[in-house]
Amino acid sequence: MIENELKVMLSLEEYTKILNHFVPDVKMSIHTNYYYDTSDLKMNRYGITCRIRKNSKGYIATVKNHLLKKRFKSTEHEILLGNSFNDKCFTRFNLILFGCMRTERAVVISNNLKLMLDKNTYLNCTDYELEIEYFDNCEGEAQLLLENINYILLTYRKKFEAKNLRKRLNLSKTKSQRFFERLQYLNNIKRSMTFYSYE
Repeated sequence: MIENELKVMLSLEEYTKILNHFVPDVKMSIHTNYYYDTSDLKMNRYGITCRIRKNSKGYIATVKNHLLKKRFKSTEHEILLGNSFNDKCFTRFNLILFGCMRTERAVVISNNLKLMLDKNTYLNCTDYELEIEYFDNCEGEAQLLLENINYILLTYRKKFEAKNLRKRLNLSKTKSQRFFERLQYLNNIKRSMTFYSYE
């Protein structure tokens, strides 16, 4: 399956304003992604995400290949694992569990588009993002929805200058990239603290 998406990182204020605007039509869900990689994080470097997602339907193992030449397009291969956590599909290839990201997702379905507002919590930090998923023949509709959301934010931002969502479009990294960057950042801090403790 090939997935097209428009993605924008949001501030807490932007996330709240957009969520409040769509509240009557929002369907809320929570899922947790457990991320796997080699000990040297080679999969992440090559744009491949190995994860197990827990949601209301159970556990799903996914290998996601982010097509680096076509930004924000990806292919996914999934295996339904059922109602119990079983990571043998990854550990038998010597992949290691590095941690998880909990996502509170608000979804609005509009014709052929899916608008998602995510609050992501992982490795002692929280971020917010907007994603619009669409089929190849619906890119114009997706862009129009983004413009409408930008207009919604502009109506709330009379007291300060608004940053156009289009200027930030698809500049952010994927969830897994942000997770592994945060992991490496924390590991670097840990190493530097260990180094200074021995001086």
